[in-house]
Amino acid sequence: MSQKRNFEKFKELLLKERARILSEILKMEKEVSELRENEVVKDIGDMSMDNFSEQLLVNLEERERKILEEIERALEKIENGTYGICERCGGPIEEKRLEAKPYARYCISCRRKLEKKGLV
Repeated sequence: MSQKRNFEKFKELLLKERARILSEILKMEKEVSELRENEVVKDIGDMSMDNFSEQLLVNLEERERKILEEIERALEKIENGTYGICERCGGPIEEKRLEAKPYARYCISCRRKLEKKGLV
């Protein structure tokens, strides 16, 4: 498989993941909005559960937005020809890694080193 063909394969994966995440973010925003609109509170337990649910949704949305940023970065790399290159060592990122996480920025070796240092 040529490198150009690989880029197209990964671009398709990234675009599908971006669409999925955007759909999830819209769904979460709607759920948070509905929680905020529901002003009928029976007791302190209900308020607590609503606050917990809202915070959980907000945290999930933040996580999805970070992944969305990584996807956008990966799509830019495809356009400029630097996709699949480790940002730390400059070596290639393994194809299996990119298949599992098409927005990966580091090869496995560098990722592990960064994790040990607490940098990712």
